[in-house]
Amino acid sequence: MKQYNHILAALDVLSNPNVDAFDEACRVAVKHDADLTLAYVFHYNEYSSLGWMDPIGIRRLYAEAEYRLEAYRKRGEEKGVPRVKTVLDNGVPKKRLVNQLCEKVDPDLIIVGQSGGNALGQAIQGNTTTKTVLKHAPCDVHVVDPAIASIQRAHTAPLQ
Repeated sequence: MKQYNHILAALDVLSNPNVDAFDEACRVAVKHDADLTLAYVFHYNEYSSLGWMDPIGIRRLYAEAEYRLEAYRKRGEEKGVPRVKTVLDNGVPKKRLVNQLCEKVDPDLIIVGQSGGNALGQAIQGNTTTKTVLKHAPCDVHVVDPAIASIQRAHTAPLQ
């Protein structure tokens, strides 16, 4: 089995809950005694209409992203991850993750969730960020499917 030293978990802390990807990243980091970097890429284009209507709203969203990343970091420490840090970046997530963040963080594993959009949207175009990371990442990539993760949780949940 390959040993991982630095894991990059790509989280969408504002739009889609990434509990499954976060939990998997923590589990793998603890198992491998690896550093864990929790990353969120703030995509201004997604909130451009808010910027026109409420310029302060963008700053509030950015502050909310910082707050949520910090909450994830603390939860990672509580789960026993030896070293957890966060990165809040700006730009197009699929480009920033495989280019600048991989260069900056130098992970040997990226964990990303298979989520985003509704079922029809995913059927038509899929999760483009996940696809881009899979295709272009310079290291191993582990995609966490929320449907499979929920089945695994159900099988490991204590009986009541």
